[in-house]
Amino acid sequence: MSDDQIVERARQILYGRLTKAGMPEMEFGDLGVLAGMHLAGRTEETLVVFWLDSEWRLLGFEELAIGDETGCRISTRSISRKAVAANAAMACFFHNHPTGSATASHADKVTAGLIDERMAAIGVFVIGNFVVCGNRIECIRTGHAWDLISTEQNPCCPTCKQGWPTTEASPTQGEPS
Repeated sequence: MSDDQIVERARQILYGRLTKAGMPEMEFGDLGVLAGMHLAGRTEETLVVFWLDSEWRLLGFEELAIGDETGCRISTRSISRKAVAANAAMACFFHNHPTGSATASHADKVTAGLIDERMAAIGVFVIGNFVVCGNRIECIRTGHAWDLISTEQNPCCPTCKQGWPTTEASPTQGEPS
């Protein structure tokens, strides 16, 4: 089996674990790994989303926009239409930085805020909005960063020493955030 075949099989396994049939409750870190695998090696910035139901089950994974090496554009109206079409209660967004830094730009922060507002207006809770670059992931809201693949048992942000968010620590559909 080639390396590419192994990666594709791992992607299939992770996706299966996150679907309704495969796993009743998602592992949040698996989303980051799956997004990282999907975005690895891209030379253009790409925005992807995981749509989830109110029980944290994966409804779908979608590539929303592809740009150039410095950015991509998509309207929040388009994103909200896709969320409604997916019947999503929650969403988790990831995009890559082909330039080599996982640090969120000012434009990333503004766009993430606009997405959060639009999704809240239609009742979709945004779990997070993240930048992926290589093995690194950064939360746009907090600036906290993790390694996607780590040898540690529970990898955590070197800044605050917090691990990946858990389903228990996040609001569920219908509760105030």
